[in-house]
Amino acid sequence: MGIMGADFDAESIYNEMEHFKKVCLLVLVIFTGIITIAGLLFSDKISRSIKRSSDFAKELAEFNLQISISKKELRKKDEFGILVNSLENIRNNFQALIGKINASSSQVALTSNQLTAASTHSARAAEEVSHTIHEIAARAEDQMESTMEGALKTNYHGTNSSG
Repeated sequence: MGIMGADFDAESIYNEMEHFKKVCLLVLVIFTGIITIAGLLFSDKISRSIKRSSDFAKELAEFNLQISISKKELRKKDEFGILVNSLENIRNNFQALIGKINASSSQVALTSNQLTAASTHSARAAEEVSHTIHEIAARAEDQMESTMEGALKTNYHGTNSSG
């Protein structure tokens, strides 16, 4: 049997390991920087979307229906896009409801004016009927007095001619 010998250079392996460690550390620093920058960019984008959505909701709560949402926001397919589209639907429904209320109140005002005119006409007609009835009653009273006078004269002449 023989002894097998291997030439083992520990220093070169140590240098390779140090070099690998530096490369790994450099890659870690680069990735950490990229992730930090990406996180800041995405968090800013998300916070702007949240702010715009909450501003729009606040305006809706105060019944400001003149506000509008950008087409870009409405085209988004993420959660904020869904939220903004829902808020836009609420705004549109408010506007439609207010339009219906305006139309109904206009109809009520028109009907009220018609009822007022009809009431005024009815009041005039009732006044005329009352006046006519009063005239008829006065004439009937005059007729009754004339009839009574005639009856008294007839009775007076009848009693005088027979006596």
